[in-house]
Amino acid sequence: MTERSIQSIFSGAYQPLYISLLSVCLIIAIEVYHKIHCNIGRKSENAAFHKVIISYLAYIIVDLLWIMTYTHEDFVIFSKTMEYIETAILANFAYFWFEFAEYYIDGFPIKKGRVYMLFRLPILFADFVSVFFCLNFIGVIGHTRLSSSLIYA
Repeated sequence: MTERSIQSIFSGAYQPLYISLLSVCLIIAIEVYHKIHCNIGRKSENAAFHKVIISYLAYIIVDLLWIMTYTHEDFVIFSKTMEYIETAILANFAYFWFEFAEYYIDGFPIKKGRVYMLFRLPILFADFVSVFFCLNFIGVIGHTRLSSSLIYA
């Protein structure tokens, strides 16, 4: 008889609940996505909120893939890669939310030029770091197995 750790018991108990909650969130997000096409504000606000919903949908789908594979030993590399991808998606989501808020508040008058790129620099850096961690973990860049907790530190 093999003993199961408390973590594996807890993971097995909450996994179906987490999957069902993510499924409900996915359904709601899809419904919101379809409602965006109605006139809920200025065209620029709709376009910005569209990006928010798309990034949220991507996060839910990647999180569903992660939760279904992280307990299986055959999918360790895949689930760790999903963690890094989630980080990039969350960084993009935060930026898109900022962009939507700026459009909502004042129309985001600075849409082009150097100032716009200044706003984009943190998101580009976060995406670069996430891609680097993914490529490093799967062995394309280097051979180390960096912990996914380093990306959150």
